[in-house]
Amino acid sequence: MQKFNIIYLIAAFLIIGCNNSAYEKSENIVSEEIVENPLPEVLGTYDGILPCANCPGIEISLEIREGGDYHKTQVYLNDTSEAAQNTFDDFGKWRFSTDSTYLELNYDLHDINLHEFWQIINNDELRLMDENAQPIKSEFNYSLKKK
Repeated sequence: MQKFNIIYLIAAFLIIGCNNSAYEKSENIVSEEIVENPLPEVLGTYDGILPCANCPGIEISLEIREGGDYHKTQVYLNDTSEAAQNTFDDFGKWRFSTDSTYLELNYDLHDINLHEFWQIINNDELRLMDENAQPIKSEFNYSLKKK
């Protein structure tokens, strides 16, 4: 009879021990749940004047549209040629980088696919990056501000 009580007591401990470990495991799963950061709110129009090597600046208007499309207008300031030749429009697709810290703009120019990278400073500012998606180290302003 005493052997039966010991076996019964051991079985009870095992059941209680299994239940506690199951509770701890489910608690750990909840606490380790991955919560993704929301994507930055980049939709809208950004304006600014970027530096230019042979003119006073390039006035840029960049519209980031819903659905992954964008429209960028560039006007070279104080150029002596005709106004139509001073203005360039780019249309293409945009997407977030894998870590959502910058935008990649893709467009075609004479059948060549080109990329342009814009760092997301905050919801109201984008800053042009170099061709390797690295920040440009310069004393000049490469930022566009949201309207």
